[in-house]
Amino acid sequence: MPARLFPKAKSKDNSRDRLYTQRRTFWCFLWQCLTPNTSCRQVVRQVQALCKLFGGPQVSEEDGAYCRARLRLPAALLPKALTATAKEVQRQAPPGQFLQGRLVKVMDGSSVTMPDSPANQRAYPKVQSTYDGGGFPMMRLVVLFCLASGASVSMLSGNLLTSELSLLHPMLAQFKVSDIAVGDRGFGNHVVVGLLRAIQVDFIGRSARKVDGRRRQRRLGRNDWLVQWCRSPNPPRRF
Repeated sequence: MPARLFPKAKSKDNSRDRLYTQRRTFWCFLWQCLTPNTSCRQVVRQVQALCKLFGGPQVSEEDGAYCRARLRLPAALLPKALTATAKEVQRQAPPGQFLQGRLVKVMDGSSVTMPDSPANQRAYPKVQSTYDGGGFPMMRLVVLFCLASGASVSMLSGNLLTSELSLLHPMLAQFKVSDIAVGDRGFGNHVVVGLLRAIQVDFIGRSARKVDGRRRQRRLGRNDWLVQWCRSPNPPRRF
């Protein structure tokens, strides 16, 4: 993780050298997220053990300082850390011979439930089928990850009223010329293919619409054909 991600502020939050610096708090918070059912008190115990092993300062058993430091972590730090680690993992990934060694990036969408708080209800309204009072607010996610390294290159979120295509559009900047994009049938449409071809990226995936097999133009091999795919006469106005 590059040190530039944790700059020391000139004033106010993160401006003084404390035990729970921005960098240390980030790693503590990451460990807490990756360890299920871990309380803030358990995080403090881990910090105490590390300071004891490496001759660090004495650490209070109270978790108030860590909780306040965690609240001071800027939200903008998380996507920057994701991008930095993804680049480093991709750099260390061994080159592959699959698909002539071209970099393959997989895009996929999903959704997760969220705590049923008033703030989440406003930002992530329930879908119409759950207006009877049941269910939880849900967040839609679109993730782009490298097939060779498994690293998450980018992730964007929105509510269920936001389409996957809307979330994918800002992530196109993560592709480079000659990359190959892989997606399920949710991305197998003319809009996505057209956007990718404009930046010289090929697409592998299922078609969102049924392709007429009678429009075969040329056989390329076993179970491999060149097929004409006609665009809809009514293209979407927006994502």
